[in-house]
Parts: sequence; structure tokens; C-alpha cells
Amino acid sequence: PEALAGVLVLAPTVSFSSTHWQLIVSGILDEASRLNVPVMFSSAETEEEAVAHVRNFYSRNGVLGIILACFPTHVSAADWLPTDTDTASVSLLMRAEGSRANIDNYSAVYEATVNLLQLGHRRIAIAINSLAWWAQQRRLQGYLDAHAAFGLAPCEEPRTVPNRYAKKWLEERLSASEPPTAIVAATSDLSFQLFAELHRLDVRIPEELSFVGIGHVRPWVEPLFDTILLPTFDRGVEAVRALRTVVTYPGREVVTELPAQLVRVGSVGPPRRVLPSGTEGV
Repeated sequence: PEALAGVLVLAPTVSFSSTHWQLIVSGILDEASRLNVPVMFSSAETEEEAVAHVRNFYSRNGVLGIILACFPTHVSAADWLPTDTDTASVSLLMRAEGSRANIDNYSAVYEATVNLLQLGHRRIAIAINSLAWWAQQRRLQGYLDAHAAFGLAPCEEPRTVPNRYAKKWLEERLSASEPPTAIVAATSDLSFQLFAELHRLDVRIPEELSFVGIGHVRPWVEPLFDTILLPTFDRGVEAVRALRTVVTYPGREVVTELPAQLVRVGSVGPPRRVLPSGTEGV
């Protein structure tokens, strides 16, 4: 029968301590429980292990749905699926062919950067922890394209900032001869680390520095800074819905791109400037 018999999640690189992944898993489990579909998580770290796990969970009572998540852009997730079993797959958090459920990580970063440029900022630094993943690549592209729209180059060549070096990265920029007047933190972990460090250093926001970060939609949490909120829970829900659709209608491709939302709470303002007399003003 053309029915979704179960969901197997293949996500070899994720950390279950990550808020991002916890929210996605919550969305997957919430929608699957509503459909009364069991969810299994694979510990596979290689293509061979993944193929073995898929075959182990294969069901003759319906179609096994497979969620492929968090594969780096240079890895072909299709190689992790056997070709001789009746399965359906959808990808998350990655650039891939076929059915997928992603978030538009480009538009909101572009909008936030354009807003800073319109306010007069010309030294906007971006902090991003890796470019191995599709989401971070799209955020960086939004930042770069916003500068290009104004005929400008970024104040420095963007480079990755591992989370453990966030404090050092920030201190180096604030002590530079021409420090940034605004920072775009392009991952949620870096956003909270950098924002906490700015408070530790008594940097006045937005009078001395404007700040925009990444966060996840959680109704019980108010954003602390201007935040690009990602509908991460909803992405897990949409992945299960996409699987159900492609199982019910074989041959159909489902492509979902959920919008991120830029929420302003007052951590962005015009850059501070130096008046001709040498006194500072805004």
C-alpha cells in the first residue's frame, strides 16, 4: 500500500545538544505522532552503515520515509540510500536535488545588511562559524549581495570564526584602528556568545555598535537583539509532510522554503560619527 510506514532520520554530523537540531527533531516527532508514524534515528556515520540501517528498517507494509539532514555541501547524500528498496526521501538543512524542506537563509540576512547600509554603516563585520553547510553559505551570500547592491566591498574578507574563538575574534575587531560599526552574527551560537561578550566589555548597543544575530522561533523567548528568526520547528514538521506527499503521490517532488523573519528590538541604529571639531556625536 502507498502509505508512510515509518520515518528514518539519517543525520551523521548533528549534535543533539544543539538547540537548532532539538527544535527540528521536535517538529519531526510532533508531526509523525499526529500521523501515528514511528520515527527512528540512525547512528550511521558512513554510507555502508546507512544502507544497512535502511534495509534493516525497510517495511513491506508501506514505504519507509527517510530524512537526510546536515550533510556538508561536498557530500552526496544520495549515495547513502540503497537503490533496491521501496523508500522515499526528503532533505533538510542542505542543498540537494529532489524533495526538500529548507529555510530561506538568504533574504533576511540581505534585508538586515541593506538596512545597516541605508543607516550609513560602511564597516559591517560578519561572524560565521563554517562554510561547509548550505545555510551558512546562503547567509554569507545575502551579506555579500547587499554590499554589491550599494557598489561596496565588505570592510574585510569574510572568514570563518569557530565558536571557541568568538571572544578573541570580537576583541581583535574592537581594538582595530578602524573597528566595525556593526556586526552581523550569522549563526545562533555565535550570536549569543558575541552579544554576551559585548555586554561584558560594556559596549553600548546600538550607540557604539549595531548588532544583528540569528535565532530560532520559540514563542516563550523574547529576542534580546535584532534577530533573524528561523522557523526551525516548522522545518521538521514540513519534512514529514513532504514525505507523506511523495509517498501518497509517487513521482511528485515537494520543495518547501520557509521564510525567516527579521525581528527588530532596537539593537541597530545609525553609526557613531566624529564631528569636525573632534567631538563625537551620532
